[in-house]
Amino acid sequence: MTTPAAIADRLASLRHQGSIAAAEATARGGRLVATEHGATGGADHVALSLLVSAQDLVLDAKVATAARGELLAAYDAMAELCIGRPLAALAAITPRA
Repeated sequence: MTTPAAIADRLASLRHQGSIAAAEATARGGRLVATEHGATGGADHVALSLLVSAQDLVLDAKVATAARGELLAAYDAMAELCIGRPLAALAAITPRA
């Protein structure tokens, strides 16, 4: 279980906020994979952009969201969990995980 202190620490140093543009992905030697989840305009809406290698490994991940608090921390951690994994394995990673 995540503690309030761990959530506060994550919120104080978010690492994966923002987005990756297609041109940036190409310049970094990969391709962009982008997806959105949740109700548009809702606090649970998240846009996930991934930099993916030719071998289908996630090299970088960014999230854009209006979420705050625990959900924002969960989205940031979720993006971190994506990095280094095969693209096909990402469906198992959720904010709850």
